[in-house]
Amino acid sequence: MDANTNIWEIKNLKDTSVDDICDTFNTAFSDYIVKISFTREWFREKWTPAFDLSLSMGAFKDGQLEGYVLHSTDRQNPPKYIYNCGTGVIPSARGNRLVFNMYQHEFGVYKSMGIERIGLDVISTNEKAIKSYKSCGFKILRDLISYKGTVDLDYLEQQCCFKSSSGDTTVEITQYSTWNRDWEDKLKLFYDQDLPFLSEMYNIKDDTEKGVLAIWLAHINSKIVGIIIINKPTNRIRLIAVDKEFRRKRIASKLIYRACKELSIKELTMSNVESGNKEFQQFFTEHIKLSHWVTLHEMILNLKDVII
Repeated sequence: MDANTNIWEIKNLKDTSVDDICDTFNTAFSDYIVKISFTREWFREKWTPAFDLSLSMGAFKDGQLEGYVLHSTDRQNPPKYIYNCGTGVIPSARGNRLVFNMYQHEFGVYKSMGIERIGLDVISTNEKAIKSYKSCGFKILRDLISYKGTVDLDYLEQQCCFKSSSGDTTVEITQYSTWNRDWEDKLKLFYDQDLPFLSEMYNIKDDTEKGVLAIWLAHINSKIVGIIIINKPTNRIRLIAVDKEFRRKRIASKLIYRACKELSIKELTMSNVESGNKEFQQFFTEHIKLSHWVTLHEMILNLKDVII
């Protein structure tokens, strides 16, 4: 541990007030590349349940939280994979390698629990954060692109009405309020890329039960051929996928139109499109008219490579 960090006490956050974590989070992100700010109520009710505060870390100075790392898990018992949902240091405490020292403090605990990997996403232009994570042992795995734009329902409706190259097919779209585990094996066959952590099925299931997500399935002759999942508080597409045998039938456009219409979405975002997935990128820019918003590095640390 660096000598100048001895004035900070590093410990997990299980006994720390959620309101204090929220306040420090907002202060740390007050000058971030993408402005982020949460009310205490929203943070407490909608986001904190996703964290495992016993596996999250804080740096305290004179009893005040000045830096943090918030982790979620893969829901296994014990977990094998934890995900960094948010890292922050308030402006006055920066430059003291607090993130590095928080991870160094907890690596031994994580390894003793059998945790194998830690993952995170970071904006690709945030060079200071990337350097900090690399110093901890994280490596860039892939780039994920996010899109954002204003929803034009009239335009989307026209897209849905165009005859596809393979002819018209009757598509029935139904909304669901609960997650059905029987869908999972089927839906996994639709994906063209590995799912990011927040789109993994255990996170989808948990957030659906909390009422955070809205789900629509597309059926043709009672067969599931597509899905869209929307994060309602943020108007973000959490997951969208179409059966490979039923593509180019405007199914994805119909799912987006239906979700945006029923949720009265004006501004829509789509995150985590793999940089090599050119077909998916073209769909969002040319057919849905969203614009490139930000690119993320997905970074992974394998704890077996960490020497304590």
